Amino acid sequence: MRKNIFCKILLCGCLVISCEKIEPEIISNGGFSLQLFSDWKYKALQGIDSYEGVFTNCHEEITYSGLLFGFDDLSSIVQTPETLYFEDAIIDGEPAKIIKRKYGAEEYLFLEMDAKDKSVRIQLSVTNPDDDQKFITIFKSLRFI
Repeated sequence: MRKNIFCKILLCGCLVISCEKIEPEIISNGGFSLQLFSDWKYKALQGIDSYEGVFTNCHEEITYSGLLFGFDDLSSIVQTPETLYFEDAIIDGEPAKIIKRKYGAEEYLFLEMDAKDKSVRIQLSVTNPDDDQKFITIFKSLRFI
């Protein structure tokens, strides 16, 4: 009996010690920031005609692409038969589109908007999101630096 109680106390202590406290945090890629949590990090990737990177907490990821050339006007983004969600939004004072589409077996949730100086088209995306509203809230937290 005593051994059983000691094991339970030891197990609870190990769980408390091993749990890392996760706090809200602003994570930046140098051009803009997102309201995420302290377990999220940003990693820049190499793009040919774009800025690319990924915000990740090792379990989930938001990919970022900043397209430099050849993008259509934001108004050309419209609902299609593959559209599962569509929202016109204003994020940090700029027009934006939040779209969820199905392509084959995959679902993608996107944020599309232009940078304040119109130099790049910003695209954030999540593949097969487990919680659309969580990522929509993260998208709407975008702030230009």
